[in-house]
Amino acid sequence: MVASSIALVLSVIELIGVYAFDPHAFAYTILLFVVGAAWFFVYSCHHLVARTADEEFRLLARAESDLGD
Repeated sequence: MVASSIALVLSVIELIGVYAFDPHAFAYTILLFVVGAAWFFVYSCHHLVARTADEEFRLLARAESDLGD
């Protein structure tokens, strides 16, 4: 929790610096952040981890069988 809080503060400071240097770069940075966040919340968060232990075991078994083929 501490590390993520520090990272958040540093990233906000960096965004302020980018905005002060070049507003176009700031807009591009915000656009990339929004696209990445949308990708995560729409697709990736549902595919990163298994919801249950049984699902995790099925995923591991499928991966092992794919390696054997």
